[in-house]
Amino acid sequence: MIGVIKTNYSNFQSLTNALDFLKIQWREIKKVKDFKIVTHIILPGVGSFRSVINALQKKKLINYLKKEILIKKKPFLGICLGMQILCDYGWEDGKHKGLGIVKGECIKIPNAKDFKVPNIGWCDLNIKKKDKLFKNISNSTVYFVHSFYLKVDKKIITSTLKEKNKITASICKKNIYGVQFHPEKSQLAGLQILKNFSKINKV
Repeated sequence: MIGVIKTNYSNFQSLTNALDFLKIQWREIKKVKDFKIVTHIILPGVGSFRSVINALQKKKLINYLKKEILIKKKPFLGICLGMQILCDYGWEDGKHKGLGIVKGECIKIPNAKDFKVPNIGWCDLNIKKKDKLFKNISNSTVYFVHSFYLKVDKKIITSTLKEKNKITASICKKNIYGVQFHPEKSQLAGLQILKNFSKINKV
């Protein structure tokens, strides 16, 4: 069963609607005890880096979430801000501490004439590594809404934006997966990614 963390800064309803469509069992994670019966964890997020971190702190979930990911090795999927806060620091509205699960930082997409910021809409992926999340993916066009991106070690980057290759689109580090795009809004490709995640076993 997948546990979906609700922070009030996420596309919670869109994501859970997608899981329902796929007939994937899920439950909302509100409290620490909710982690006990789930095998997988998804953290969706929209808004600001600080708001999601603060919401997790308020619910007293941070230490337990890190234990579930790093010690119990449960498969984890961070979506959009849910991926971004995995890093050490985020630079939106000042410097804010992240979860520190992956080394790196979340920085602003630089302005460029050929790339509009915020990046909103459909973009093609440059898939660099075919991990378990991208199994049976034939169409790699997915939906983005963001102004910041995750700057991390290239070794854990599994895809980037084809239009802007330095912008991280997804990562994988053992049982930890992250996508900058929104699979719940990415039609067939996104549904396949969610289905693939639900079938990933512990490392």
